Amino acid sequence: MKRSPKPYLHDLIFAARDIFSMVDKKSLKEFLADAMLQSAVERKFIVIGEALFQIKHYFPNLIGKIPAARALIGFRHVLVHGYNQVEDDLAWGVIETRLRPALEAAERLLNESGAS
Repeated sequence: MKRSPKPYLHDLIFAARDIFSMVDKKSLKEFLADAMLQSAVERKFIVIGEALFQIKHYFPNLIGKIPAARALIGFRHVLVHGYNQVEDDLAWGVIETRLRPALEAAERLLNESGAS
């Protein structure tokens, strides 16, 4: 059975869009005051990191086309394995600096593949 990167790109795209939707019009202060929102965002980052990890494993030629892919994979590992070391504002910083370029690249790759 031949693998396709499309399901992983879809997972990344949908999870990133969910994050942006959840934090839309929220401030850092509001984000930090809402434990359920923080947990939901972190869960979506775990999905993103795992999707990128699978892309890196099965489609190594694509991983370099997604900005901050390795950092997002690393963030997933921290959330899963070092959860007790995550600063409350770390996810917010990743949203502000790394998520949009990764989302845009994944959307571009999916569009280039001819199926979205």
